[in-house]
This record gives sequence, C-alpha cells and structure tokens, in this order.
Amino acid sequence: MRLLTLLCALGALPLTLTGQMWDPVQVGARVRLTIEDHRPKRVIGVLVGKSQDTLLVQLLPRAAPEGIPRARILTYEVSRERRGNAGRFAGQGFLFGFGVGIVGVAAGGCQCGSPVLATIVGGALFGGLFALPSALIGAFSSHDVWVRVP
Repeated sequence: MRLLTLLCALGALPLTLTGQMWDPVQVGARVRLTIEDHRPKRVIGVLVGKSQDTLLVQLLPRAAPEGIPRARILTYEVSRERRGNAGRFAGQGFLFGFGVGIVGVAAGGCQCGSPVLATIVGGALFGGLFALPSALIGAFSSHDVWVRVP
C-alpha cells in the first residue's frame, strides 16, 4: 500500500512543476549574463534575488541591485569555483624564457663541443628563470570557472 501511495505521489509531481521554471543557482552566487540590448552585452555580478520572470543582480559591490528580465537574458552562467593562475603563468614564463634563452645562446655563437646541447641548456636555464617570477605573479591572481545554466 505504501508503494502505491509513493508511486501516485511521484506520478503527480511533474504536473505540479509544469508551470515552474527550475533554477539551480542560489542567491549569493556570482553570475555572468549576456543581455539582449541594442547589441548583446555581458555583465558579471552577484545574484541577490530572483523570481519567475526577473533576476536581481548586484553589478558593483556597493551599487543598488538591478532587475533583469529573464526574457532579455541570452546566456546565463554561474561561477562554480575560482582557480589560481600560478601553473598557467609558470608555463607561459618558461616557454617565453626558453625562447629567449635559445635565441640568446644561438646569437652568441657558442664555441663549445655541442652547440645544440648548449642552446637547449641555455633555453632551459632562462626558462626556469622566467618561470619562477611568473608563477609568483600567477599565485596572486585567479579566474572563474563558468558553468552554463540551462
């Protein structure tokens, strides 16, 4: 008997949710919206409220929230996490330094037993020198990972 009651309740659930829009984004989340204006405009802010037809978004830290009709929203994304840039910046710094090292050693005209090996070692040394400060700079910056909301 309990199973029959449960199945009836679950069967009626879609009927109660038919007119409602499901929105998994919680109030307080960081959102990125593309809004239909004269041309599409992208805004980033904090979701401070929502209704069935409007999102209330605070675009600047101390500004009043702005109501944005859902009908004007072209894309709706939420930030799931913030990631640091240390690894990416270190890799870019290494590649840049490696290139500078190769050019520098090759232009210097190495008079050693193996010019190819000297060029590679010089590039690696300069790559390491550029990677460390780049990683330090990247450690103090971060970026959002955006997920599209259906």
